[in-house]
Amino acid sequence: MLSLSPVKCREQAHLLSIGSQAASMRSPRLIMSDHENRLLGLGRCWVAMLLALLLLSACGPQEKGKEEVPSRDINEVMNSHVDELMSIPGVVGVAVGELDDKTPCILVLVVEESGEINRKVPKKLEGHPVRLFVSGKIVPLQGE
Repeated sequence: MLSLSPVKCREQAHLLSIGSQAASMRSPRLIMSDHENRLLGLGRCWVAMLLALLLLSACGPQEKGKEEVPSRDINEVMNSHVDELMSIPGVVGVAVGELDDKTPCILVLVVEESGEINRKVPKKLEGHPVRLFVSGKIVPLQGE
């Protein structure tokens, strides 16, 4: 009767032995202590966590192209900020308009554009774009 028993050699390869002759060779396997196995497992966990963080940071919102989605209607937003915008010197009106791509925007009508107005008028209000419109001085029409 033939007896089959695995024999481990110094190079960590498993040989299948039939009596004294080697019949086949399996793929090499490392034999490590429990401590080494734990360290290797921890290393793999760290690599997995770092990859996950890298992927999450790449998929998350970016500061440069950050898009704020409006939660309120543009008319409500304009009405709630009209007093604040009209208090800026040089602002003569506030309205709802459209950008070139038909996106609704809040128009801030100004007598003339200046650095001070550009600094004080926000670029967005609650996710809605704000644009300056140089209208000049606005005066009421004389009745006939």
